[in-house]
Amino acid sequence: MDDIRREIDVNYFGALHVVRAFAPAMRERGRGAFVNVSSVMAWLGYEHSNSYGASKAANWAMSNGLREELAGAGIQVSSLLLGSTDTDMMKGIDAPKNRPEALVATAFDQFEDGVVEILADEAAVALKAGLSDDRGRFAK
Repeated sequence: MDDIRREIDVNYFGALHVVRAFAPAMRERGRGAFVNVSSVMAWLGYEHSNSYGASKAANWAMSNGLREELAGAGIQVSSLLLGSTDTDMMKGIDAPKNRPEALVATAFDQFEDGVVEILADEAAVALKAGLSDDRGRFAK
């Protein structure tokens, strides 16, 4: 339970605290931006990763709400969704991984174009496209 609380604290409440700390000054200036880092895990479930996925889903949902809440103040809120990336968290896991610097470049390009849901890699694009079929059922 301690690990689960820590994941929720970091991935949801951490991002919310940052927004609450900076949004007032951005409102005052009439402009600003947030890029909240979510994950394709917001849309997936894997054994031993459910709390991480739930924390990233909460981050994604929060970003969607904040986007509406802050838009009138000239504040852009984008979600960055990505797959396996070469970070300390993924150290020791044998899987293809994104290079962080490539994701940052993609994120900046899309963010500057006003994209609110930044799909930073092929995994995010493919997963988002396959979430449901045309009848709203989960694709198998």
